[in-house]
Amino acid sequence: MQGFTVIELRGDLDLFTSDHASTLLEAAFTLPGPRMLADLRSVDFFDGSALSLLCRARRRAVAHGGYLGLVCVRPWHLRILCLAGLSEVLRPRPTVDQAIAAALLHLEGRTRP
Repeated sequence: MQGFTVIELRGDLDLFTSDHASTLLEAAFTLPGPRMLADLRSVDFFDGSALSLLCRARRRAVAHGGYLGLVCVRPWHLRILCLAGLSEVLRPRPTVDQAIAAALLHLEGRTRP
């Protein structure tokens, strides 16, 4: 997928499952300049620990010269991201293709994160 690793998360993403999700995200850091997308379309529920996990993964990706994008379509999830002030940071997109297109524009320096 144009050099992007898509990490599809499923079910509940909370304090009890964030270790597993963290392991999946960590695997994408094996190469320099990791370019990854966290796909939340199959996530039923997420809490503050999931938001923290995504923020840490994004910071780490950027620190390693990479990118972390988000694929998210559920209105309630989008609302939580907005209320947490993370929709402008994580910039969720409804499809993988749209997330890749947005990421490529950002990586080319045409848009902000």
